[in-house]
Amino acid sequence: MRRLPLRAIILGALFCVVFAYLAAVGSNRLGRIGLNIAVTQISSLSILFSLALVVLLNPLLRLVRLHPMDRREIFIVFIMTTVPAGIPLFGYVSQVVPMIGGFNHPEWNTPQSQWDEKVKPIVDNRLFVHDEPDTEGDEDEVKPVERYVSGMRAVGGQSFPVFVKRDGEEFDSWFDRIAACVRGGPDRPALWGDIPWSAWAVPLLYWAAIGVVCWILLYCLNELLFKQWYEHEKLVFPIAEMSAILLGAEDEGGGRPAPHIFRNPVFWLGFAIAFGFLFYNGMVTARWIVGPNVINLEGQTIALLLRESPFKAALGGPARLQFEIFFLVVGLAFLLPAEISFSAWFFFVILKVQLLLAVWLGYGVDGGSFPSGWFQESSFMTAQGGGAMWCFGLVCLWKVRRQLVAWLYRLARPKGTETFPEEEVKRLTVPSLLFFLMTVLVFAFLRHGNVGWGMAAVVYLGILFMTVAMVRLVTESGIIAFQLHFSPMHVMKMFGLLRFKTLFAVKGIGTVILFLSGMFSDVKAYIAPTMMNAKYLAAKNRISGRLFVFAVALSIAIVTTAATVVVLSLVYDQGVGSMNNWFFERWPQRVYKSITNIQNNVGDWKEANETIVSWTFVGAGVCGLLVYLRQSMFWVPHPIGLVMFVNPLMRSYWFSIFIAWLCKRAAVKYCNPSQYKYVRGLFLGLVFGELVVVAISLIVSLATGENMEIDLNR
Repeated sequence: MRRLPLRAIILGALFCVVFAYLAAVGSNRLGRIGLNIAVTQISSLSILFSLALVVLLNPLLRLVRLHPMDRREIFIVFIMTTVPAGIPLFGYVSQVVPMIGGFNHPEWNTPQSQWDEKVKPIVDNRLFVHDEPDTEGDEDEVKPVERYVSGMRAVGGQSFPVFVKRDGEEFDSWFDRIAACVRGGPDRPALWGDIPWSAWAVPLLYWAAIGVVCWILLYCLNELLFKQWYEHEKLVFPIAEMSAILLGAEDEGGGRPAPHIFRNPVFWLGFAIAFGFLFYNGMVTARWIVGPNVINLEGQTIALLLRESPFKAALGGPARLQFEIFFLVVGLAFLLPAEISFSAWFFFVILKVQLLLAVWLGYGVDGGSFPSGWFQESSFMTAQGGGAMWCFGLVCLWKVRRQLVAWLYRLARPKGTETFPEEEVKRLTVPSLLFFLMTVLVFAFLRHGNVGWGMAAVVYLGILFMTVAMVRLVTESGIIAFQLHFSPMHVMKMFGLLRFKTLFAVKGIGTVILFLSGMFSDVKAYIAPTMMNAKYLAAKNRISGRLFVFAVALSIAIVTTAATVVVLSLVYDQGVGSMNNWFFERWPQRVYKSITNIQNNVGDWKEANETIVSWTFVGAGVCGLLVYLRQSMFWVPHPIGLVMFVNPLMRSYWFSIFIAWLCKRAAVKYCNPSQYKYVRGLFLGLVFGELVVVAISLIVSLATGENMEIDLNR
């Protein structure tokens, strides 16, 4: 039994705290839009933290004659910082905290908004924080919502824990606060700040319980899928492979101060291209260079030409046509098999052709005539993608149908079968049983929130198919972020399921929307795919299953706690008006308005939309046909691009994937294996250049107060 890599666990835990702090502060202290660094499946800080261990810490350890960190320890640190990377922002904290604090916002929750009338009676009120004081008769009791809105500075309070430096606070003042806390006495500042933690305790714990159940469910699902995808289907795991190469996984032996890829000259050429263009644009944006404009990388020149052509209709709508050069996506897509990158850009072009045909036939003016969104609106395009997503998810689950019920095999057939041997049954018994138990708890939560059995089933199946499809998209095509304009809510609306009052009671809508909004709506940095990529790295670097589970659970707990403390400290410092506009104002209002809007227009949810239903079945049918045909005809396009009809962010990715596909075809055709590996360095340099400039942008922007606006958010 190998020893516990204690120093790797400690370093990973420390990096988790630093990461959570930087992510929360960067999002909320650089203007109303912030600088969002943890919004994709790739975390720049996670890679750079781990790389620092290779190029800085290990040489220092050798210098003082200590044992350097081996590859296994390096990847434990990387896994601990990459799996929970999305939690501070879109992954949990910045979605949930604003919903907890924003429901009773006096300017939003008014008689006109109908939140008290339409939302409060149908959901568990323990999900929100309230202004009723905890101590009866104490008029000086801090009102949680009031101070959440105005901030503690308005009354001379201190929101920050003693061990966290306030924004703009001098170091001497910070040290004085620490000293006063240590000395004690009547003027001793509160260790955790003057935040009304008692009022937040119940909502935070309630949401944390929901989060834990969902994360265990997702982890177990990944465990049940992993062997099928890793050993049998041989998926490429491009994001994990890219990270591994940058951290030196391809190096033979040890002792070198830097990964082998860093000794490739064209790697630094790619780095210089990406870093140079982006850092220059950042300096212009921050007004450090006055006069020149930013170098346009979004293809606006081509868009201007198209506005005067018959193709101008393709420029509007959520998935509008863009010709953006996204260096990271170019580099990552080069690592893909050509058939996968072809599918990604080819089906986006098909999407635009469908849109143009619809406009030319008089069904709309441009893409804006076919709106889509998170909860209610579907277009014929997103309906096709949604049908394909459910079909694709179902196919993937069918291949692991025995693994899903391994615990039943352990009871009924402990010796296994020819297709499901005893060893596999034993290995998957615990994950499959936990998966079943977490499923029961999800249903229990939904049922407790007035959700009918039919609605609960649709929600659960929607989450399941969505998760499987998204994890597959990341592990096979390297898509770095998602916004899904197809959810269980769309399914209920298109089929008019609310007409079945018992199975789909309207009063269950509130709980469903809150549940989806907190965990499964804006899934740019969805944790399930990062878990699968981490599982792949663990398998490649001989990290045991128990150690992997411990490291992941510890890192999620640390990042969730640290990010929550920092975010609450920030919002209680100057008030909700000083925070990120999207997360703290627009998001909670959108969530609660959606609940009231559905109840006020419930008639729209009781009649099936035959057009959208038809297009959904078209998408599912085409996806199923492609999957079937590819068993015997490899030239048939992969259905991954069709599934991505639901993801409007493909507007920012498709052209870069197209460029990478052209380069890949040329490299495969004209290069031998050693030449191909050399050329690949150029594209990895593009990836590394963008990751480095994103990290530098965050640090420099926080230090100077000028937002360079360089991140991976699209």
